[in-house]
Amino acid sequence: MSITTLWDNDEKSVIRLIVEGRWTWEEYQTAATDIIYMLEVVDRPVDFIVEVRTTYVPEGAVREFEQASVFLRHPQAGFAVFVGANNYLRQLVSLFCHLFPGRTLWMLFAATVNDARRLLAERPRFDQCNIAVFRAAKGLT
Repeated sequence: MSITTLWDNDEKSVIRLIVEGRWTWEEYQTAATDIIYMLEVVDRPVDFIVEVRTTYVPEGAVREFEQASVFLRHPQAGFAVFVGANNYLRQLVSLFCHLFPGRTLWMLFAATVNDARRLLAERPRFDQCNIAVFRAAKGLT
């Protein structure tokens, strides 16, 4: 499988996805199911580090995204930091943020995994009330 999911830390506050080489939407769906299971074993928000340095995106990304990324709608889902995204992937993530604003609110980019960890550590934790206020301020309610 070209998509690996694992906990990035012992606290189980960050899930790391390592996406390498060629992969299929079926593999992505398997990883999404694994992520939902991982989210279910904790009772707090969980962030994501998504390594995409050496990957490509199969056809149908816009069509498949909403269905395949069901884990982004999970109540425990927090921020997602994409590591090593090329310009195409950055544009695709930006497109998803516009197409699905309620599901892709917290998308960031970093050059390295350590940079991603630093971003996640430095940003404030939002509780549900603060998320509602943030969404209202951004016109996303």
